[in-house]
Amino acid sequence: MELEERTKKWIDQMTLCPGATAATIDAVEAFAGVTLPSQYKAFLAYSNGAEGSIGEQGYLVLYNSEEVINLNKNFSVSEAMPGFLKIGGDGGNVVYGVDTRSNSPEEMHFVETDLIGGMTWGTVFHEVFSFHELIYYAANQTIE
Repeated sequence: MELEERTKKWIDQMTLCPGATAATIDAVEAFAGVTLPSQYKAFLAYSNGAEGSIGEQGYLVLYNSEEVINLNKNFSVSEAMPGFLKIGGDGGNVVYGVDTRSNSPEEMHFVETDLIGGMTWGTVFHEVFSFHELIYYAANQTIE
């Protein structure tokens, strides 16, 4: 799957990286133990991580594949928040991730929580239904 043009509009405002290989994306899925949503995998293939200003006032960090694995493993994210795969944040206390508790990758939601609240399912502030909606939300702090 290719990254949607409407998502590229926002992503291209950031500092991008060379795209991930299929093997690298497979490694993230193997670590997570699930098949990830196709829009997120398309992002990784387009740019294996990104960081920078997005929208008029937003700032977004999307981890590269290796960081996704290492940060989730080293900080025991799945113990604090079972089924949560941390994929980025706002460069501060906000954390973005994939709710992998669904067995269907296209039913997995993207959520916002924070480090201060302890990263539990009870501290989820926002939930969106696609990677594009997460990017739009990060850029505009509203749902499309």
